[in-house]
Amino acid sequence: MVDFKYLMDRSEKELVGVHPTVADKARELIKKMYDEGIGIAIVQGFRSFEEQNALYAKGRTIKGVAKVTNAKGGQSIHNYGLAVDFCIFDDNKQPQWEVNKEWMHVVESAEKMGFESGARWKFFDAPHLQMTFGLTLKQLQAGKRPAGSATPTPSKKSNLLENGASGSAVEALQEKLIKLGYKLGEIDSEFGKLTDAAVRKFQKDNKLDVDGIAGAKTLAKIDEMVKALDAKKEEVKPEPKKEEAKPVEEKKPETVKAPAEKKVEEVKDAPIPKIISLGDTHAFEVVAKKNITLYGKANLTGKVKVLKKGTKFKVYGYSQDKAVLACGGGTFVKTDEVQQSELTCKSGGVSPLMEKQIRDFFKKEGIKAQINLNVGGNPSAEVTGEGLDVVIAAKWMKDHGWYSKVVKK
Repeated sequence: MVDFKYLMDRSEKELVGVHPTVADKARELIKKMYDEGIGIAIVQGFRSFEEQNALYAKGRTIKGVAKVTNAKGGQSIHNYGLAVDFCIFDDNKQPQWEVNKEWMHVVESAEKMGFESGARWKFFDAPHLQMTFGLTLKQLQAGKRPAGSATPTPSKKSNLLENGASGSAVEALQEKLIKLGYKLGEIDSEFGKLTDAAVRKFQKDNKLDVDGIAGAKTLAKIDEMVKALDAKKEEVKPEPKKEEAKPVEEKKPETVKAPAEKKVEEVKDAPIPKIISLGDTHAFEVVAKKNITLYGKANLTGKVKVLKKGTKFKVYGYSQDKAVLACGGGTFVKTDEVQQSELTCKSGGVSPLMEKQIRDFFKKEGIKAQINLNVGGNPSAEVTGEGLDVVIAAKWMKDHGWYSKVVKK
């Protein structure tokens, strides 16, 4: 199980500026869950009005990025230090966003301590826990505060970067590691498994303490090596030797050849496209629009049988161009011959960066699903559209460690 000290240290950074009672209850919840074999940590606490307004500005006064939230400064319970967001962490310190029995056990335990959970709300914000002491948002905006409140003056958080961190500092770290030859996939501003592995390898290669945390020593060494690499590239390189001019050869008259006879090409089957698996978890149901043929190969050759109009069956994969769907028993159908149900994928605790990432993914893959953001604590999101587009989005979320749940619209 993940180390208790790690969970507490990680949480304390987020509890700066949170109401003392709320912070104490959060610590109590972490300890209780740990004793019951569930490792949780606080991943979001107090958020200042300035920070909230900075989020609100995205997609509005800050152009070129998507809108993140509809809440201005003062419109979120986080702004008053009365809310926290939690997440479950696995043995490898990786966040697990799936809202399962363990997650709901945490929610129920928190509710018994006096927290209100966003997992019960209509717009569904599963990580969110708040304790308003009977005060409404309007009362808080009017200046009322629960006993023990103070104007939050949070101290600056540590400059160290570790698994679960995100933002411009992580993006800069990833760029430098890639520049030094360490592989960590795409630059996504998220400190995940690949970035953790790259940091550990760098620490090992440079005889530093291997803990996967980019602290002062690790960051200083990275900067030192990047500067040395840049200096090396700036060194003057010797000019290439000029080739001696070669004597001009006389051109011989070209012999006109008779056109070669065209060979009759053999007719071959179309190449078999690669099928991307959805697995049992993300398989979804479709209906035959008419009497359709099931094929034995993904290039739609080798007829197996005919399905009658209205037949319902599950899809377990698709071709890169989405023209072919993989069915059970190693059979395939044309995508345009089936009716896909409208589905909705729900995801909680969506950060601004997460929302940008999934919109970029939709654009890259040509996914036509609609993203609807809800405000409350960290924004939650609903993705709606045709079955294949929605399950592709849900699979992408799960592969990135996000919580996602697909339901029929």
